[in-house]
Amino acid sequence: MYSSNLSLPYLLPNQAQKHVTVNDTFRQLDVVVQLAVLSDETTAQPASPEEGARYILPVGVTGDDWSGMHAGSIAAYQDGAWQEYVPKPGWVAWNAQSQSLQVFSNEAWSALEAGVPDTLGMLGINTAASSGARLSVKSDSALFSHDDVTPGTGDMRLQVSRQSALGTASLIFQNAYSGRAEIGLVGDDNFRIRLSEDGASWEDYLVIEPGTFSARLNHFLGLGCAVPENFWTVHQAGAALFQPYGYVGTNGGFGYGLWYNGYRNSSGGWTSLAVNGSNVGVALELHPSGFHVRHEAAPAGLAPAIRLTVSDVGVVPGQDDSLPLGSASARWTQIYAASGTISTSDAREKSFLGGLDAQERRVAQRILAGIGKYRWKAAEQSKGQAARTHVGVTAQEVAAAFAAEGLDAANYGLWCQDDLYAAEGQQGLKLRATGETRQGLRHDELMLFLIGALLG
Repeated sequence: MYSSNLSLPYLLPNQAQKHVTVNDTFRQLDVVVQLAVLSDETTAQPASPEEGARYILPVGVTGDDWSGMHAGSIAAYQDGAWQEYVPKPGWVAWNAQSQSLQVFSNEAWSALEAGVPDTLGMLGINTAASSGARLSVKSDSALFSHDDVTPGTGDMRLQVSRQSALGTASLIFQNAYSGRAEIGLVGDDNFRIRLSEDGASWEDYLVIEPGTFSARLNHFLGLGCAVPENFWTVHQAGAALFQPYGYVGTNGGFGYGLWYNGYRNSSGGWTSLAVNGSNVGVALELHPSGFHVRHEAAPAGLAPAIRLTVSDVGVVPGQDDSLPLGSASARWTQIYAASGTISTSDAREKSFLGGLDAQERRVAQRILAGIGKYRWKAAEQSKGQAARTHVGVTAQEVAAAFAAEGLDAANYGLWCQDDLYAAEGQQGLKLRATGETRQGLRHDELMLFLIGALLG
């Protein structure tokens, strides 16, 4: 008597030499249980097989033992001899050569995947799938790689398709199943990056239109730094590109510009970034009223003060009668103009002190006596004898003329003396006094001083 499936012999009552039957049963079980074969393509019977070696026999085998066996059978080398085992439908074997599982069906062995349906209604990996999420995966990571088995093209492309432009094709990133970021096509053909604080209300951060390929940034962007939490956000058009030393964007109203070493905060004031320990705020701003140059040592308002404005009325200072053009340390070489300068001479803004006295007229005579020819030393160094000759008087001679008559030239606007400064630091952000001075004259006042003395 034999078992129904594997045809294993049973022990009979009062059977002699029972161990033979038992050992034969163990031998068959050793072959078919946890079946693993070395190959299903070897046709020549191995000359020196290892004990326990198993093969699926292909068509056309050769050898003293194999030639009498059937294609598809299992040839097992046991106790120094080859044995044939005829498989039954449903047997599964691991093929070490192809690294695949094979199943015996319809009188032949085939790869196990051939029995897997072409389509699945749902698939859950480590979790249950549902009608709303027919493919569900719970895993620390998921890998999609190029096909190097078939092989494929070497590419790997993940495609997300929607029915029409009115639908959605996107990737959503969530916290505990509550959406926080979305990338893709939502309701139209524009590519969007959207953000949400609660998973319900969404706002576009970046929108790219396929027709024009133009990108629209609806909020702030930080390069090399985070946008400060208290950055001014009241104005709807307040998008800005923020960087470690400042930002490019609007600062309120309808102005747009480059803002350095600070920003307008949510309280409507100015927050310094203290670049290199400095509180100076600087900006170049485009505005309907003109182009503004802003600069302030410690801005107290929402932006540094306007120092210069270029508009349809001309180039004007930000505040009346508050800033010089150049300095004793930074002079212009030439000024070209179609007409002369205009200095305010409104009687309503002056306190008249009378004509020149005898002491001042003697000063004028001394100054006239000092008028002579000279050349600039810098011109001589660069041009040599080609340096041009000028006519005039030096500020030192003017000061000496006043001192000779017991007067101080510093009390008169026609004579000037200013401290000299030099830039220091890697970027020249600070000025330091050199301890030196430069003297100068207001020639229009000096000429009137001399004329007044001559006519007096």
